Amino acid sequence: MENERYGKIRLFEIFVDALRNLVQEDNELFSWPRNKAAVVHRLADHLHAALRRDLSLHGDDSSRTYLDLPGRQYVDVGVQFSIGTKTFSPDILLHDRSKDRPVRPLAIVCRDSYLSENEQTSLHELQETGDCELVLALSFLPQKNYLLIYRADDYRMEYYHFLRDELNCVILKRRELDGQQDDEQQLKLGISPRRKYRG
Repeated sequence: MENERYGKIRLFEIFVDALRNLVQEDNELFSWPRNKAAVVHRLADHLHAALRRDLSLHGDDSSRTYLDLPGRQYVDVGVQFSIGTKTFSPDILLHDRSKDRPVRPLAIVCRDSYLSENEQTSLHELQETGDCELVLALSFLPQKNYLLIYRADDYRMEYYHFLRDELNCVILKRRELDGQQDDEQQLKLGISPRRKYRG
């Protein structure tokens, strides 16, 4: 259990490292119209490079720390899979491509605006029903000086700002999702209806 927790922490750090490289090397993509496919593709590239560098993605290095990825793992874009009657479509999926007993350490959903309440609930379904160990969402928010990261974690949602200028990730708030009373430490986003960004 403790190794699993450290594994998730390490995988989150690798995601942040990939995001840092994305902002440093491909920042202009955020200002493009209809940029989702381009951003998702480059983030997947940076994630794959970070995994190979830090964890030896293909198992040819014995220096792995905390995160033990079984077998050969792939970073794929646009994978759709079904469990029972539920279909999941994360934008980026780290998985072993197994049909019989799939292992899905990481799933990432990407949007160019804030996630709705239903989309945030879907992140938890992706973690629990979709058997994904770590589920993240990334809002590009081209009009802001930060990217918003959502992290589905058991019965709560964690929110992080990735500050573009500082290339640093800071936790914003945590919010319980199990129907308990909200407290002052929980995030309340005053999200207005979606508007198209015209850059």
